[in-house]
Amino acid sequence: MKNFVAGMNKDVDLPNQPQGSYRDALNMNLKYSSGSVVTEGGTFVIPAMKDKQVIGSVTLDNDNIVFFTITTTIDDEFEIVTEVYEIVLFKPNDNSVLNLYQNNGLNFKATHPIVATYRKNQANDVLIYFTDGYINEVADPSTETGTYIEAHNPPRTMNITQQEISRNAGLSSEILYSNPLNSVHKLQISPRIGKHTTIDSAQIESGGALLTGAYYLALAYADTDGLETNYFVVSNPVYITDGSENSVPTSSFVGVQGGTATNKLIKWNITLPETFSGNLNSDYSLLQASVIQQIDNSTAVYKMSPKTLSLIGPQNVVFTGLEDTSSLDVTDIIVDDVEYIAAQAISQLDNRLYLGNLRTNKDIGYQPFANNIKLEAKIEKHLKFSPEVYDTVILNKGYSILFQDFDSSIGKQYIPEHTENGNNWDVNQSGGTVLNSYLNLLESFQQDQSGNSRKGYRDPAFNFKKKSYRRGEVYAFYISFVLNDGTETYAYHIPGRRCEEIYNTGNRTHYSALGMDKSFDPEDVVLKECDLLAKHNASVHFESTGLHRGELLASNPNLFVYQVADTHNAAEKTTGFWENRNEKYPVSEDFKGKDLTSEGVIFINPELDIALENVRHHKMPSNADPAFSYIKTVGGTNSEGSSEDVQVYESGRRFLPEAIRNENGSAINTAMNLAGNNEFMATDEEIRTLGIQLDNVKIPPHLLNKVQGYKVYYAKRGQEDKTILGQSLAIPGHPRYASVAQQSLAIARKGPYHKSFYLYGGLDHTDDSAIDIVSSWLPTTNNPGRYYGNPVFTFHDFNMLRKTPTLTSATHIQGVYGVMFRHYMGGPGIFVPRCEYNDLLNTPTQATYSNFNEYNNLVDQRRRASQESTTFPSLGWVSVGMGNTTDYFYADIRDSSVTGISDGAFGNSMADVPGKNYVLDITDDFNFGGEDVDLGKLKRGKGTIEDLDNIQPNIESYSGSLSSNNDKLPQAIIDTEAKAAKVRAWFTSVMIGSAYICPSIVLGEKSIIKGGDYKHGSISSPGTYNGWLNRFWGTGQFKSNQAINLVIEPKGASYVPGRSIFSSGNPAAFKGAKYLFNEAGETCMAFSLVSGLPHLRGHIPGIINAEGNDRAGLTRWGEGNRWLYPDAAIDGVPNAYQRMGDSVEAEDYATSVATQANPEFFRGLNYSLSAGRRDMGLPMSWLVNICATKTDVFNPFDQQKLVWTGYFHKIQFEDAEHLEEGVSTSPDGETNDHYFKGASSNIIYGGDTYISRYTFRTTSQSYGHSYFRASSFKRDPVFRDLIDDNPSTLGDFIGETIAGNGHRKGAFQGDIPTNLNPLSGEFGTSGGFPIWDITTDGFNNFDFDESSQVSDAISLKNKMFDVVNNTLNWVKGNVNPVSTLFSVIVESDDLLEFRHSEDSVKGESTKFFGLHSASEVLFNTPENDYTKSDKLLYMDHYSALQTKKVAVPLPINARLAKVDKFPTRIARSNVDSGSLADGFRKFLALEYKDIPSDKGAIKALFSLSSTLYINSERALYQTTGNEELSVSATTAFIGSGNIFGISPKELMSSDIGYGGTTSRHAHITTHFGHFYINYKDKSIYRVSGEGLEDITMAGMYKWFRTNMPYVLETFGVDFTTEESNNAGFFLDAPMQTYALGFTLGYDPVYKRILVTKREPVPTPFFISEFYAGNIEIREGIPHIAGEDCEDLDPTDGFDDGKRSGDLDPGGLEVFCGPIGYGNPKYFTQGGWTLSYYPELKIWGSRHSYLPGYYMNTSQKMYSHGSGFTTTEKPESILTIWEHDNLLAPGLFYGQLNNSELEFIENSEPSVPKIFSNIFYWADSTKINRTYTDQTDRITDPAFSSYYVYNSTQISGIPTSINYLTNARMRDRIWYINNFRDATKYIDIIEGNLVSSTNPNVTGNFTSSVTSNIQTEPMFTKEGTVNTEYVDVQKPWYMKKKLIDHFMGVRLITDNSQGNLVHLYAAGTSFRKSNR
Repeated sequence: MKNFVAGMNKDVDLPNQPQGSYRDALNMNLKYSSGSVVTEGGTFVIPAMKDKQVIGSVTLDNDNIVFFTITTTIDDEFEIVTEVYEIVLFKPNDNSVLNLYQNNGLNFKATHPIVATYRKNQANDVLIYFTDGYINEVADPSTETGTYIEAHNPPRTMNITQQEISRNAGLSSEILYSNPLNSVHKLQISPRIGKHTTIDSAQIESGGALLTGAYYLALAYADTDGLETNYFVVSNPVYITDGSENSVPTSSFVGVQGGTATNKLIKWNITLPETFSGNLNSDYSLLQASVIQQIDNSTAVYKMSPKTLSLIGPQNVVFTGLEDTSSLDVTDIIVDDVEYIAAQAISQLDNRLYLGNLRTNKDIGYQPFANNIKLEAKIEKHLKFSPEVYDTVILNKGYSILFQDFDSSIGKQYIPEHTENGNNWDVNQSGGTVLNSYLNLLESFQQDQSGNSRKGYRDPAFNFKKKSYRRGEVYAFYISFVLNDGTETYAYHIPGRRCEEIYNTGNRTHYSALGMDKSFDPEDVVLKECDLLAKHNASVHFESTGLHRGELLASNPNLFVYQVADTHNAAEKTTGFWENRNEKYPVSEDFKGKDLTSEGVIFINPELDIALENVRHHKMPSNADPAFSYIKTVGGTNSEGSSEDVQVYESGRRFLPEAIRNENGSAINTAMNLAGNNEFMATDEEIRTLGIQLDNVKIPPHLLNKVQGYKVYYAKRGQEDKTILGQSLAIPGHPRYASVAQQSLAIARKGPYHKSFYLYGGLDHTDDSAIDIVSSWLPTTNNPGRYYGNPVFTFHDFNMLRKTPTLTSATHIQGVYGVMFRHYMGGPGIFVPRCEYNDLLNTPTQATYSNFNEYNNLVDQRRRASQESTTFPSLGWVSVGMGNTTDYFYADIRDSSVTGISDGAFGNSMADVPGKNYVLDITDDFNFGGEDVDLGKLKRGKGTIEDLDNIQPNIESYSGSLSSNNDKLPQAIIDTEAKAAKVRAWFTSVMIGSAYICPSIVLGEKSIIKGGDYKHGSISSPGTYNGWLNRFWGTGQFKSNQAINLVIEPKGASYVPGRSIFSSGNPAAFKGAKYLFNEAGETCMAFSLVSGLPHLRGHIPGIINAEGNDRAGLTRWGEGNRWLYPDAAIDGVPNAYQRMGDSVEAEDYATSVATQANPEFFRGLNYSLSAGRRDMGLPMSWLVNICATKTDVFNPFDQQKLVWTGYFHKIQFEDAEHLEEGVSTSPDGETNDHYFKGASSNIIYGGDTYISRYTFRTTSQSYGHSYFRASSFKRDPVFRDLIDDNPSTLGDFIGETIAGNGHRKGAFQGDIPTNLNPLSGEFGTSGGFPIWDITTDGFNNFDFDESSQVSDAISLKNKMFDVVNNTLNWVKGNVNPVSTLFSVIVESDDLLEFRHSEDSVKGESTKFFGLHSASEVLFNTPENDYTKSDKLLYMDHYSALQTKKVAVPLPINARLAKVDKFPTRIARSNVDSGSLADGFRKFLALEYKDIPSDKGAIKALFSLSSTLYINSERALYQTTGNEELSVSATTAFIGSGNIFGISPKELMSSDIGYGGTTSRHAHITTHFGHFYINYKDKSIYRVSGEGLEDITMAGMYKWFRTNMPYVLETFGVDFTTEESNNAGFFLDAPMQTYALGFTLGYDPVYKRILVTKREPVPTPFFISEFYAGNIEIREGIPHIAGEDCEDLDPTDGFDDGKRSGDLDPGGLEVFCGPIGYGNPKYFTQGGWTLSYYPELKIWGSRHSYLPGYYMNTSQKMYSHGSGFTTTEKPESILTIWEHDNLLAPGLFYGQLNNSELEFIENSEPSVPKIFSNIFYWADSTKINRTYTDQTDRITDPAFSSYYVYNSTQISGIPTSINYLTNARMRDRIWYINNFRDATKYIDIIEGNLVSSTNPNVTGNFTSSVTSNIQTEPMFTKEGTVNTEYVDVQKPWYMKKKLIDHFMGVRLITDNSQGNLVHLYAAGTSFRKSNR
């Protein structure tokens, strides 16, 4: 007798069935305790769960089960009416069900089973975590192949304990956590943000304790349970400095060292969304605010106490710095906890939650529509932006002296009224008393009516959200969307506009104007922005862009128009064109042309296709267009041809900027006395902030309902992206054609001689600093290409000097404005009495001598004059640190043959020139401190004689007495020169920018004096004017909306250190200059141009017809009398001579017009700063941009660091109708945005550019170098030497009349000519510069005829050598300070008014105009070097942008970078620390691990024995322990990037993988291990401490290989396709109505694993139709085929088994199209269930139930059953069943099923046997209903029927077991006999058994053979006899005994008696067959 301890085995052939095993069992269990096989108990129904479709569960530690269910309501037409999604709590102890939560937002899907886990927190609350991986991707109508996510279910969590409390309190199941405002979104593991709160504005108030720095407000939502969302918004920074926000004067409101304590607080004004206004549900009751503090480049984060969200009233967040805050790391704010919108797998281990196979959703597919957006440049005008007030008292003494009581006599007092013609603020005329203080005056200018100071960008009203963009710069803009869940998408690139035509002759009317021959009739001339600059001729470019291209083109022939021209489209108001030359848009769906109709229909618009086009960005309008300039300019017209945005310049009349405006903006006090010294000045510039506006924003319908608004970003401009590097004034350098870096003339005259530039510390009103230039850029007017210009200039952009970026990228400059200055000039306020003029007058100016005595007389006179000369203390400008305490005087004694200096010949041959060099000590010896200056203390020279030539003067050759004069020469020289070498003048001034004039006006108007201009009157004819103004320039040469573009020389850009003689080391740079003399200059940048900036001498306000002034015309503002220069007259004829004309003889100059010509009149006596006379002109300088020509910027555009503008545009709809129409209420609530037609944004600021008042100082001294040729005009020795004894007029020298060859006659200084060959035609030139025109300069006596040319040439050379060698023809430097303070409005990356002066960290201090008075800065020694980077004290936080928390650009170049699917990624949460906040809900950005992708996607995660396993499709990975990587500061906040110390390894490695799984659901973990299905391998795996094993190998391998495949796959159906999903079927979804997939369960009673497969099985009708060709498989799914059928989209197929309108449930109408798997005509539900006993490692039985889902407690197993009734209309039965109902064995899901067992008798398998009977040992029992722990033994055969079979024979259909008929019991063993073969037999008449040719053993032919039927199988399926195989009518006498080597026995009980059958053993009786 056999027992059955080896379980079910089907792997071997029947004769070889292993002993102890059985072949098959149905609904049987293995009972460990008795060693028997027992019929399986039935199921109990759980009534409360009826109709609830379970799609997942989690069993808690108390054996309660949480179910996830769907309840479906179907109408009479079998259409789904409603689906209710619930989370219910099932309590097995009483089978009660509590509906915990019901919400349609749960969106459960039967196609996506839920996997879940749970834990308890510190409060002992039960928390569940669950996920279903549901993503509904639908075809994206905007792409051909793309999809978008229409819906998804994120990983979720629920606090079961709290929700049970809520329900037990009587609250509805629709209320979450007792709060009616909570929504389903609160369950998301990653807390859902939802609607954003916006930060609208910021205010700075007193009452706090903030440290100086920048502060950002970050907002998140929170609840009282510690749940916090990600921070969803970080504001733009708010800047805190010390001082009152409403300080007056505002110039005192400056920056300060970071971290300085203040009394300030910040109040941010916020707007809560409707969510928090009671209209919608809200998941959060608290607003969590944190403040990011940035001090310089260090950050700290202060987490404030949560703020309760109010439903009404204004909202704000206040941060004082005094709050009780906690600290965060900034990464807590800026790095989001990752939100995964779906996860396929979930598990937990070591107090962390793990998610696998993840999805994100940053890309919503908007890029094709972002391509349609247009950008419009917008400005906003601001009057009284940052007014300033200047006054001589303020400049000299500062503001503080004026803040006094009314009765003070110091300073000035004003009343706030003035007369129409008044010059200044006046006193009350009636009473003569002061009405208001100076403070009141300042307040009236610098405060508005509310008392708020007008301080420009220092005001948070401007710097918070109105930062400007840089004019002329290129920007890359992006748009991102905030989804309804509060997350933010990628930022989508907004392409710049396409290239447009900017010139088209059209009807050829332009040809003649362009110099083209009309008769030639060429093609139309078309110029585009993207054309090469070389295309067409120069006139085309000038007409189209106003650009003079010559110089630019010469520097780079490959330049394109858009790179250097302003191309913004004024008509369409778009930004300018820009494209990257080396970057193209990829060929992808993102860059195909997509558009919307006004109804929202997407259509392909090829015109919008930009794939393979160059990447385009946006170029801002430049300042050259007055409509967009950052300041209201003078002159020109804007881009629309209007003068609306400019101050009109009236040609020929004075221009004075409006100084003061009243509250309504109208001008007041503009009528100022032109000739008077107006000491008062107020600047009130109209400033324009530049923003953008998005137009044509279109959003397709499928996206519009998913977004709540959009944000606008731009790419942060790195140095490599900047096309404008900086902006500042260009301060011209003065050329030194032949110079030596020596102060000693004795050394200097020996050379070598170098071209150099003296970096002068101010501006020049003469032509002295200009160079005669011939350039290719200048238009052809008057003098082709010729003008006087400044090729070298210094540049002082604050940000560049501070950060010192490389200058190698600088290619050209843009002359943006000509800036006109109000001028204050004078000394430091130290009074030194001036000398008597008569003494100065007696000083010889043209003395001659012929002998020693005359020379000695000259020296003596000079000595006496020096005693009377005026000298000032140096105030540190002469010091050891400055390196200028020593000067030299060279005594030049000439040959005795010299008869007089007027002869101009010191010798006819080059001879040694004797001389002595004397060292002078010029240090200060003034004694100050209130005492008068004692000039007698002036130090004399030391008397030291340095013999440089080693040649003693031949004094004997002179006449006179040597003995009486021998000592006089040295001492006289020392006495004279030592004092004269000290500080005699202060060329110090303050220049306040007062007007910003368009280049076209600067160069076109005569009243702006350029280099080379002259104008004079005639003494004999007053009022008659001669000369040439605008000499090289003309009207029409420049467009009014273009800047001047000039090219920087190669290597012509450098940083120049302070107090240095700088050498670039490159002979080609700086016009070939060897040196840049900056000995007393401060640090600067120096640039050298190929040509030069037009030299600006100043502005003449107008012609004044007044007595004695009728010859006014040229600028005189810089003459010596304007400064502190008491001795100016002796240094030469005043430059006012230019006003008198050249009709006055030089010798008559001093007496002709006494009032004008008297040198006394020109003495500079401004001992302190005083206002310049405007009738003498106003200084001017160019404001320029340093530009870099770039081929590519922001490349690649998808990898840029972005800056948030602070702009968020809400999208909100009044109702569903408006949503359907695409009409949103705009944020202002007054208009509507039409997103199908194209909507517009508001003006968007938030740029990176401030408009600031910039003050800086430039300094210089000429000390340290000497140069050839003096500039002293009247006394010019070179002039005397080169002209005849009787010069014609001084005008021949300085009038600069153009000679025939264009050379300048009277250059103020000269070069040492490199070519002295008079026959070369180049005589007097050097390096291409014309120096001396010998013919016109007095050398016409040299005829150079053939007979005398050699001697003449030699004579001329000798004369030249003498001139060069004569030190009287050299000029040495002096220590007179040159210092200028400039104040100008500029665009800057830095908020320049927030500079600071003291920095204890750096150990530096500095001074700057504004915080300090002008005098405090101006007169300070250059040793301080205020422009050195260390001295430019500024905290970077004042330039901070909102880059803290920004979107990421959409990746486009590599699709892998763009992917939002991470099928091989596992993410890990934080450790739950036991705090109130749930650590399982926090996933850091880098806390993930990607397993190798070659083994497929992650399908499941599970933990076992403290090890986490990762189950992919083709492998099983085991993690190694819980090792941690070292935790750094970064790791703590964003993760390590590797969540496992050792990378997970495959548990069993294989090239193709082993141990994978195809199911995320068919898994079960027990204490016997983890079990799971792999459908592809046809295996079931067990993971345990023994490793990985395939349990199908335990006797069932072949069976599973046969039965695991889905039947329909054999017909070609592919369940993995999208079409199959669309037809309603999903793999791995066994619990759906039309199920397909596997599920596993565990039965704790019998310790068995249940494996169930469910699938649709084709009906016989399907099979017949398929083989008849009426059904075909297309796209992987079955379709009805036929001639009359049309193809239908798969989405029109069955929905839950029905096709609406086409399927008649009664008639089952045949239709064309895909067949839904629920169609009962074609499919029935099939499958199987098997049990496995892991403890015994054997398979147990098949089972009749086919649940879609199992669940178990520690005591019981439950399942969810589904199926169909046989009623007329199919009705799904869904409920939960409890298994092991011993009172009803075999009764599963309300239907009674057999229990069966089949074993094989194969004893002695090689021996054929005749079987006679079967026997078995079995008990039949019932549970005693009174004593439920006892059983009643029932006398019964136990089994109700049986059959037996062998290879070909079978006893028939199951035969009933009847006591004493065919069964009897003996010794508790039941015996059954009387079975015979009932097989149907047939006669075989063909085949190998039949032969008509070969006789058989009987000698006859075998014509037929009787055998079992050949065309039918014995069984239709396992255990079911095929009735076609059996002859039920077979007579008994024909029934044979069963003879074979084995016999199979199947015992069956129909379970109708309700008895439990316990089978212990069984066997058969047989004897050997001897046949």
